[in-house]
Amino acid sequence: MNLLAKRSMRMTEGNIWKQIILFAVPMLIGNLFQQLYNTVDSMVVGNYVSTQALAAVGSVGPAINTLLGFFIGLSTGAGVVISRYFGAQDSQNLHDAVHTTMLLSLLAGVLMTVLGVLITPYLLQLMATPDDVMDDATLYLRIYFAGILGLMVYNMGSGVLRAVGDSQRPLLFLIITSVINVVLDLFFVLVFHMGIEGVALATILAQFISAGLVVRTLMRTTEDFRLVLRDLRLIPHILRDILRIGMPAGLQMAVTSFSNVIVQSYINSFGSACMAHAEHRPGLDHLCGAKPGRRQIKARQKGHPYFPAAGHRLHGGADRPAAVPGPPAADDVQQRGGCARLRLDVHLLAVPVLCAVLL
Repeated sequence: MNLLAKRSMRMTEGNIWKQIILFAVPMLIGNLFQQLYNTVDSMVVGNYVSTQALAAVGSVGPAINTLLGFFIGLSTGAGVVISRYFGAQDSQNLHDAVHTTMLLSLLAGVLMTVLGVLITPYLLQLMATPDDVMDDATLYLRIYFAGILGLMVYNMGSGVLRAVGDSQRPLLFLIITSVINVVLDLFFVLVFHMGIEGVALATILAQFISAGLVVRTLMRTTEDFRLVLRDLRLIPHILRDILRIGMPAGLQMAVTSFSNVIVQSYINSFGSACMAHAEHRPGLDHLCGAKPGRRQIKARQKGHPYFPAAGHRLHGGADRPAAVPGPPAADDVQQRGGCARLRLDVHLLAVPVLCAVLL
């Protein structure tokens, strides 16, 4: 199958319902796959690294989704501008809009990389991240920020393809890189024993691969939206239109996701065990049939004395401490009580947050 074959389409021609379905369904599936990156990381660290690592990955998920939502919204603005010129068959402005969009993604990616690496500790402190999780969460989030350029380029590049009616290839690239992410996660963790560093590296490598596939597609197309590196420049009136449309959309999606940052901060105040328990809540991981860290969470809930310390692998005999029968410790009982209160409090907290978002 030729991935670079012409797949753009004009939405104003042919059967409108067929066009909408063929265009929208891949976008819907693609959004699910894009959320899968962090979920897969949670699955791997929950089963093969440690409870603290599971809590760390889960705690930074809302912050990552906030950034992801902003980039998706910004790419929407670029898509609106590009699709307008594509529909009008305005070749020159289409060419300028594509190159403005891609250069904007490069500049924003570099800025977010530097800013994100610097503010990571302060962001985690603001989210009340416990001390036993702070090191893992800082490492994971800093590596993620270091590779955020790939995320930016993919979202903007796929926004260009969708603007010309091609939503299938961005989905195909996401499926390919999601599989690569799973393989690299397991390879880095099980073979090289890299722990949370391994799953973070696997994620950003997969994102750079998806960005490379999108850029390669744009550079090799024969249509007017072809990407030519030497033509990258910011055209003021096009940049203004992209920001005018994309910034409100990006901020709207970011604010919606930021409500989960507030909820996560509340969860963090109960400690790493409750953070891991919250990461085990019903969601996309259950839809995929995955239950990250289930046996370890259940062991703590039942007062089982075996519960690995930070850095211990949850599978493998050498790192597993011997189980010694005995009653649950007082702090375990207190922690379980806190988790029970947490489930009720988070549900109550979600009501006003949801109302604020809807209003």
